[in-house]
This record gives sequence, C-alpha cells and structure tokens, in this order.
Amino acid sequence: MSTKPIHPNDHVNMGQSSNDIIPTTPTSPPLLAIHRDLKPALDQLATSLEKKAKEFDGIVKLGRTHLMDAVPVRMGQEFGGYAMQVRKGWEQIERASKGLEEMAIGGTATGTGINSHPEFREARLRAAGGRSWASRSARRADILRRRAAATTWRW
Repeated sequence: MSTKPIHPNDHVNMGQSSNDIIPTTPTSPPLLAIHRDLKPALDQLATSLEKKAKEFDGIVKLGRTHLMDAVPVRMGQEFGGYAMQVRKGWEQIERASKGLEEMAIGGTATGTGINSHPEFREARLRAAGGRSWASRSARRADILRRRAAATTWRW
C-alpha cells in the first residue's frame, strides 16, 4: 500500500475534463466507423462494379430514360456509371464528415492545457484513431488568417 496521496486531476482523470470528453465522445464512433467500416466496403463495391463494367462492356442493351426506351447503351457503361456514383458518394461522405474531425481536446476545462502533460492533446488525438486531427482553436485561427488575407485591400 502506497502512502503517496492520489490527486483527482493528476492521477484519476489524468487531466481530462468533462468539457473535453463529453463533446468529443458522440463524434468519435461515427468517424471511426466511417473510415474503418464504410470506406473499405464502398471501395470493395466500387472495385467490383468496375470489374463488372469491363466484363459487361461488350453487351449492348436498350438504355432507359423516364421509363421509356432510349438509345442503345453498353452494359459496361451502365456499370461504370454505378461505380462512379459509389466513388462520388464517398467523396461527399468524406466532405460531410470533416466536422466530426474537430475534437475538443485541450486537457483542461478551459482547453489551455494547464496542469496537463505537454504532449497530452497530441497523444489523445493519436489514440482516438491515428488520424491527424486539427484542434478547433488551430482551425479557427487558420480560418481567421484566410479571411484577413481575403479582405486585405491591395492597391
């Protein structure tokens, strides 16, 4: 049994604050699922459709538009279109999920990092999935810099 005192911030929650963890928790699982599960599944689907597009390229069929027969189309073209839709859909999901990448991790209630290990924030971000996520303050500073540059008058 140790006689050293246990400090609630330093030894129990190790600098993590509910102001950090609670806003971060709901965004982490969907982001991880998107990249760990959905991305590989969509890649596999698109690759399969591209393979079928090549396989079916010699087959000519009637195209359909508004439930009516249209000009002939190769079945390979049709499956190539399906594959492209899957790839474009992934691009939209990736853009839409960017907001989930912002994590409110600063190591203390005010996000200053006071009383936390100097590498706490970066270590926590790496542990959250290995992605290089930008903090809100860094992203906000970058947005303000770009706005300032865009509104600077040049004569």
